[in-house]
Amino acid sequence: NIYYAPKVLEIFIIKRKRGKVLMEITKTISGAMESIPNLTHNSREHIPPNSVEERRYRNVYFDDDGIGLKEVYDKLFEKSYQEWREKQIAKSRGDRCPGNYYEKIKQDKQKNLIYEIIWQIGDMDDTGFEKCYEEAEKAEKLLFDFAEYIKQLPYVCVVTKKELSDPNWQPPFEAGIIIYNMSYHGDENTPHIHMPYIPYVRNMKRGVATQNSFTKAFEKIGYTTIQEQAVDKEGNLVWQLDKMGHRVPQMKRKSFGGVDWVEEQKEVLAKMMKDMVGKENTKAQVQEETYCYLTIEERKQQSVQKRQSKNKKN
Repeated sequence: NIYYAPKVLEIFIIKRKRGKVLMEITKTISGAMESIPNLTHNSREHIPPNSVEERRYRNVYFDDDGIGLKEVYDKLFEKSYQEWREKQIAKSRGDRCPGNYYEKIKQDKQKNLIYEIIWQIGDMDDTGFEKCYEEAEKAEKLLFDFAEYIKQLPYVCVVTKKELSDPNWQPPFEAGIIIYNMSYHGDENTPHIHMPYIPYVRNMKRGVATQNSFTKAFEKIGYTTIQEQAVDKEGNLVWQLDKMGHRVPQMKRKSFGGVDWVEEQKEVLAKMMKDMVGKENTKAQVQEETYCYLTIEERKQQSVQKRQSKNKKN
């Protein structure tokens, strides 16, 4: 079910006391993009075998009003879809059009009804509740703050019963992300957030005016998917024949707009980690014990600077 798994962002953590290094570890920030989320797992209608009953009270279900996914689809897309469908029926193409937009996307081999990003800090060894309880609690707080930050972005919104009951409501943007039943799991070993979402776009020129479109939604908020012509192992351009038998370039994705967005949000989460550490260090000055969070790139730069400084002295 992996749609695309961006590289994990590595954070280098140094713990010092009175100038002496006590601990050096590498911690990761991940944002795995799933194509088909397991909503029964997220809501705990299905309890996974690694769920710890004593920690289930830690689970949080953000803005969960018990709304069905089809209800959300009807609110977001149905009016626009029926307008388009009537035109298709008038052109004698009605047999190609399912009765509603939910069914249309359900039958679409190129799209999914809903996508998901799983946000996680660290792993079971360095941030798990079983081995590193304090670190897991820190990650939990950071993930809660991060979830609120995501929900406040101008191109993100959540549909609740309030929006469904308002006949004039529509998302406050032309393109963006509609979050559906986001949840935090603290009953599994490593704390993490499941963020199911629908990519939403209005005013499309082709097809239904209001659509579920992964590529276009991210493109319109500034994260474009770029394609380039494929090459073989020898570096030669790859060609293929189209339906008319014409020779055309075989294209491949060079970058994913959605992945670029995830990478940017991971950098935000890394900054939030650094800010939290800064506040903790202020409180810990009496013990003269401090933490320092660096990205791996910052760590490399630090090492280069130390070597250069050492060479100058020599």
